[in-house]
Amino acid sequence: ENLGTKGEYETGLMVNVQTLKAGAQEKAAQFIAAMAEGNEAQDLWQTETGVLKGFGCRVRKVEPGQLPLILHALAIGNSRTQTVYILVFESPEKTWDAAWKKGETILKDFLLDDEV
Repeated sequence: ENLGTKGEYETGLMVNVQTLKAGAQEKAAQFIAAMAEGNEAQDLWQTETGVLKGFGCRVRKVEPGQLPLILHALAIGNSRTQTVYILVFESPEKTWDAAWKKGETILKDFLLDDEV
């Protein structure tokens, strides 16, 4: 997609990293809970590896006058560094199956350093 023309994307990945004073895992859980609550939740899960605790959801987002979107979100809290990593892959519902082939690879293959 040409971001220069539209200034936004239809299909893509948003990554947000925040360092907190405390409560990174709780913040990650709250982010996913809010996303699931505010949209049509299709799937919810959580995982834990060492100091990293992850929460995820897939939701269908519908706003008036807009085409439905599918969002696959992952929020990870690091209890050692108090860092929260939020990743959201989104695509219009009509192109989700094709887009998810790329999105799934991205989200399965990314790595985090638990020291950061």
